[in-house]
Amino acid sequence: MSRTRFVLPIAIAAMLVTTVDARAAGWVPRPGIEVSGSYETVSRDDLLEGTSGAGWSVGATAQWGLAQNWALVSGLRYLEATPNKAFGLTFSGTGGSSTLSGEMRERWHWLAVPVHARVMPGASPFSIEAGPEVQVLLVARSRTNFEVPSSLRSAGGATQAIRLAPAADIFEDVGTLAGDRDVTDRYHRVNVVLGGGVSYAWPAGMGHVTAHARGGFGLNDLMKSEAIVRRTRTMEVGVGWQW
Repeated sequence: MSRTRFVLPIAIAAMLVTTVDARAAGWVPRPGIEVSGSYETVSRDDLLEGTSGAGWSVGATAQWGLAQNWALVSGLRYLEATPNKAFGLTFSGTGGSSTLSGEMRERWHWLAVPVHARVMPGASPFSIEAGPEVQVLLVARSRTNFEVPSSLRSAGGATQAIRLAPAADIFEDVGTLAGDRDVTDRYHRVNVVLGGGVSYAWPAGMGHVTAHARGGFGLNDLMKSEAIVRRTRTMEVGVGWQW
């Protein structure tokens, strides 16, 4: 009984010392949280050329120290992007030509895991980071709105339904275009992004505010369609807290 009474405090003290040493060596990650606002463009190789729009993200971060001025940064974050594109289509007929204008608006929801190497030069509050990020598509939705000119309306004043021929892949759909549609199955579920940027931490040491600016370049084609190629480009700025 007396032996147990001495062994238990010694074991607890050894665990505490080990934890402190591991944290000092960087083996125990420094957790954090961050939120960002972003602007994303999505390139296209068809008549619509590309879409662009604002987005945002929120997530948890973790930093492992590798050396005196080097660290590995990862985490898990949720991203939402809303790229959109205004367009115009001109129809010619016996009564002349008419222009159909509209806007295609998309909303993408991603779950992402970044793996960045971070360089912290000396005692500077600034750091540089770069590396890949794997984004998994949770859901994608699309909505196309039209402004139909009077020449394309029916005699009764109601707008005629506009349908696409099967070969018309501009809108990646066959049928009526209006409405909010789930288009998740048209995209590959994984998007690999190569990115990097700069961060600022204040004050130095444990527990500080962080600010960052990053850019990202999508490496793979998002579309399953062989006729259309789409890749993402992202710029983001944000703030956070690191313990």
